[in-house]
Amino acid sequence: MTPLVDQTNEFIKESKRYVESYLNINTEDYSFTEEPLPDNFSPTSILDVGCGNGKALSSLCQRYTCTGTGVEPSKEAVALLNKKYASTEHLNFTQASSHQLPFDTDSFDLVVMWSALHWVGRNEYLQTLGELLRVCKKHLIIMDFIAKKDYRTLYSHDERLYTYKMDFEPIIMASGIANKIGSSCWWVDPKTGVKTAISEQDINTFKHNPLNYYARKMVIFEKQYAYLETYPEEYFTTPTKTE
Repeated sequence: MTPLVDQTNEFIKESKRYVESYLNINTEDYSFTEEPLPDNFSPTSILDVGCGNGKALSSLCQRYTCTGTGVEPSKEAVALLNKKYASTEHLNFTQASSHQLPFDTDSFDLVVMWSALHWVGRNEYLQTLGELLRVCKKHLIIMDFIAKKDYRTLYSHDERLYTYKMDFEPIIMASGIANKIGSSCWWVDPKTGVKTAISEQDINTFKHNPLNYYARKMVIFEKQYAYLETYPEEYFTTPTKTE
């Protein structure tokens, strides 16, 4: 049975709505820099997939003195972003979907997808994770909702759509070319806006536990093609007994 709604395409409208609404508002900055980072963490190029109003990408590029590319699926949203940051030489914005990124393999030292993966339609979910890895050269940072078990919930702005709370980490790790080098979990109280650190053990009780609705996880991955050990065919051949 085919889905009633093409979620990935429908969220193009949400891209436009979000960027228009928050273009000049100070939204959440990326907080992964609060975590221990590797000594060699000094990106010269950053890709932000689902960059929103561009504020966080701009801050990162200023911090590391590097170039930044932001991606949103709405061409109207991208036009607004390019207009806003027209005088900022180190930033540019491109219209694209997360599952079809128009960039060469190993293009960016750092790729970020921050609180956007839960909107991606599940037909495009695996492709999106694959694309994030493909265009990443050194480091990949993903932050999204997490729960004790994967589930979906109706999207508050359009109940024809869903948002998904699923653990992305096992899929990235199963690629064989990514290693987890840092992570943190937290939740933000919707009433107070207070951010509180948690552990994954705090979500062990699923039902009647609001953390399973609000919890978020951020993981820093390092990409390395040589993570998997190499063994020749001869390694698995039964030794021949000698007389």
